[in-house]
Amino acid sequence: MKKNLILFVTLSIGFYGAACAAVIHVPGDYDTIQQGINAGNPGDTVLVAPGIFHENLHMAEGINLFGSGPDKTVIDGGGIADVISALSGATNYVIDGFEVRNSHQGGGSPGNIGIFMNPSASSGTKIVRNCYVHNNGHGIQIWNDFGGTAHIENNVIVDNIYNGFDPYLGTTHLTNNTIVGNGVDGYHDWAGGGVVYIENNIFAENGRYGIFKHQTTPVFISYNDVWNNVEGAYYQGYSGPPVPFVPNPGTGEISEDPQFVAPVIADYYLRWLSACIDAGRPDLFDPDGTRSDMGAIYFDQSVAGVIELYPHDTPIIIPSEGGSMSYAGGIFNFSSFALTGDLWIMAELPSGVHFGPVKLFHGLNVAAYGGRYIENVNEDIPAGAPPGLYKYIAYVGLYGSGVLDSTYFTFEKAE
Repeated sequence: MKKNLILFVTLSIGFYGAACAAVIHVPGDYDTIQQGINAGNPGDTVLVAPGIFHENLHMAEGINLFGSGPDKTVIDGGGIADVISALSGATNYVIDGFEVRNSHQGGGSPGNIGIFMNPSASSGTKIVRNCYVHNNGHGIQIWNDFGGTAHIENNVIVDNIYNGFDPYLGTTHLTNNTIVGNGVDGYHDWAGGGVVYIENNIFAENGRYGIFKHQTTPVFISYNDVWNNVEGAYYQGYSGPPVPFVPNPGTGEISEDPQFVAPVIADYYLRWLSACIDAGRPDLFDPDGTRSDMGAIYFDQSVAGVIELYPHDTPIIIPSEGGSMSYAGGIFNFSSFALTGDLWIMAELPSGVHFGPVKLFHGLNVAAYGGRYIENVNEDIPAGAPPGLYKYIAYVGLYGSGVLDSTYFTFEKAE
């Protein structure tokens, strides 16, 4: 299901009082993000427009740094150093709504991190949320936060070479993040100390462990999906070889395929049949009013109808001489009344041109709070179809006049 990440931009709130806080626009007021940060005072907001910014940023005390959403505002480190760093002197700040990519990837830390926090202080509140952190050496790290608090929430931290998230000291709240496909651990505590609360996250398919904690660190773990990490789910170490541990308190932990829509193209929305939906802390609620989901991107149940497709045998690669693919799917009705509508499917060609509809079903009826399932549908791809990456897009609504919801999967046609 296609939804935008919720960008919690509350410009009226600052660490030092909002009455005199300024809003600095980039590139409206300054050409670069760093210039905007340098011009700000504690409590000011630097608001960054959509675009790709090739910078290696240094945060300043009390600055609230907001992008236009991780699907719109990109900070590309160019393989030079940490992409965003917040060092000694920066103890209170917000980083919200960016794609953060391409740190230096040469090995150790610092210098190879998407977002690196090293306040060397015993106070302060650091918030990193609604970011897409990928293709760095490490994803997000905190060092020397002796008595401060960090909130790491609603981030997608994926495909980094080493660990997804590393804390050291302070109090850390790791909440509603999607931490997937990192080369070593999803969560890794290498030094011990502090206290960590890990709730409502998804740790999946990381190269070593889902959650690897230092044996001396109090870590409170509940309502997470820890699934299919290469060497195991919960391990601890740094005195002898790593050994498994039982999460404390362990309430609500699951190990299930989160069923992302299309991780191959960085789409980490949940499918409706995901076990992560309504499986988070029962006293927390998503913006649609339902029980909290696990992971960074909640499944919006406030809309009436939802369509989902479930391709078989992924990834789908069609040979040059043509072939076929198959899928299942469903239309789901979250309302108290029956829905009647159309289902149609378009193919987005590698050129970006939409072709179709390749399938069209008129007048489908879905009962209140019910579903209508599609089983074992085949689609033939001819030899003459151009090579490249395709999107196979399904829509539900009224054909020709309105779309209620859409979803897609991808396939590749070989040359």
